[in-house]
Amino acid sequence: MFTIDSGSEPSLVVAAWRYRWLVVTVVAIAVASGLILHLLRPSEPSFQAQATLLIQEPVVTNEVVALQTASEQFVAAQVEIIRSNLVMIEAAAIIAGDGPSMDLDAIGGSIEVVRTPQSPLINIVATHPDPNQAAAWVNGVAEAYRLVNRRQVTQASTSGLDLIDAQLEQIDTRLREVDEQLATLRAEDPDVVAIAEQAGAAIARIAELQPQLAEATDSDQRAEIRAQIADLRSRLEVYLQVQQTTPAGAEGQALQEEQSQLLDRRVQLLTRADQIAVDADLAPDALALLQPATAAVASPAPRPFRVIAVAIALGLFVGLGLAYALATWRRSYAGRLEPERFLGAPLLAEVPDFQEEGLKSPMAVRDAPRSATAEAYRFAASSIEVAARANNVKMLTITSSTLGHGKTTSVVNTALAAAAQGRSVVVVDCDFGNQEATQLLVGATGDSPGITDIVEGVADVSEATMSVSLGNDVLLSLIGRGTQPRLAASALGSDAARRLFSSLRDSYDLVIVDTPPLLQVAYASALVEYADGVVIVIGHRSQVGESQDLVSRLKLIGTPLLGYIYNRSPLRPEMTASEGSMMDILGDSGFTTTGARSRRRGA
Repeated sequence: MFTIDSGSEPSLVVAAWRYRWLVVTVVAIAVASGLILHLLRPSEPSFQAQATLLIQEPVVTNEVVALQTASEQFVAAQVEIIRSNLVMIEAAAIIAGDGPSMDLDAIGGSIEVVRTPQSPLINIVATHPDPNQAAAWVNGVAEAYRLVNRRQVTQASTSGLDLIDAQLEQIDTRLREVDEQLATLRAEDPDVVAIAEQAGAAIARIAELQPQLAEATDSDQRAEIRAQIADLRSRLEVYLQVQQTTPAGAEGQALQEEQSQLLDRRVQLLTRADQIAVDADLAPDALALLQPATAAVASPAPRPFRVIAVAIALGLFVGLGLAYALATWRRSYAGRLEPERFLGAPLLAEVPDFQEEGLKSPMAVRDAPRSATAEAYRFAASSIEVAARANNVKMLTITSSTLGHGKTTSVVNTALAAAAQGRSVVVVDCDFGNQEATQLLVGATGDSPGITDIVEGVADVSEATMSVSLGNDVLLSLIGRGTQPRLAASALGSDAARRLFSSLRDSYDLVIVDTPPLLQVAYASALVEYADGVVIVIGHRSQVGESQDLVSRLKLIGTPLLGYIYNRSPLRPEMTASEGSMMDILGDSGFTTTGARSRRRGA
């Protein structure tokens, strides 16, 4: 059977070319609108101020902070930080000072952050009608970035110092508890009390000197404090050794050992805190150099060519978007092989556009037998014959999804080509609405017996059959609508119509039924159901959606799809390459219409 393929999405280039006039129109409207707005726009003076930042990238190697050239990713990250709300909030506070708060949207809308490609330089540009405000805004944003960047650098050290302070508080609490316990144990020994007082004084002095060490900035002063602490710790060790020889017992010795460990740990933590504070002050941040704006300069007025360039870009964006949306929504066939992906059926023939060959008559097989169009219909007849033999098809319907695909022209020319190839062919014109096939073949309708006369019993098949002579005793048979006033659905759905089609199968090699468009006329489905196979005519540039709906309808009916005829295709050079070889086999035989009965098998 056949399947529906949802692929073959149009490309942007194909969509742009297919709807090129739409794209051109949209671009023209955009350019015209841009020029009009440029001419009508009041000229307001504006000033620009610029601050330049030089970015460096700090890296930590083995706990040592070093600097390296900022990478593209690092510079891009700093640009986003400058644009962030965090920096803009800080900038608004700096710009406002003691005055009223600033509008963040106003600042952000007037600030532009520009990167210098392949460079660690970042430019902050502010545009404002007041030159002083422009400079103040750009410098405020630059200073806000510097403060935020510095806070990020010191944030880690602040967290470390907070953790050390918490540990020192725990150590001091435990030291007080140990002192109280040792005092209780030595309260009865005067020597121990005296030594303990000396040790306590040393501890107190060490506690006084340690904050001084942390706050000292002069190297000589820090060396002197460290020497005093070292001397006191030496004395303290002596005092502790003396205390250990006193009869304080095992409990006292354990407390003395714990006290010593706590003091050592306290000194280590204070030393580490001092190192963290110094490192935080000396650590570099991402901002290596800040060159603030000193004055604002007048902004150049936008020139017309810039307006045109922007309008063209915007117009192309909108036009291409509309073209692609239309191409996606109204996908159409651009080549003869595309329908095969949607139908799951083979191409039977590619028929070129009549106008590209300069053909005036729709009967190309009869009136222009040496044309590429006539040869295409002969190719269709041969392909149908092969498909019919493979699928045991005697009665064939040729249909289309809607009007305008060239269905009836394909029916008539294919039937003429099949008859010229020596087959007995009858065309049954079941398109009651226009009877175009009858008009093309015999030139008149309505005055000859046909289907309705056979159904009503006022004429038999032989009386209702007209013949078209192809010369050399070759005839094409035709049965039209008839003269009796009968509704198409009623006449074609009757038992008499079924018997008619059954008798035609027995009498002819091929029965070709011209039906109305399958998606537009309801009774066309009944005709397709009668047939052994169906051929679809698909016009070049016809919509894919129609084919999908048609295939869905055929799946519901159940009649096998033999293939499709791709009609009105662009004329390709290879289509005319066989003209010379056709001259010897076609001769000058023409086609004439007669009133004789058609030739049937066995007649």
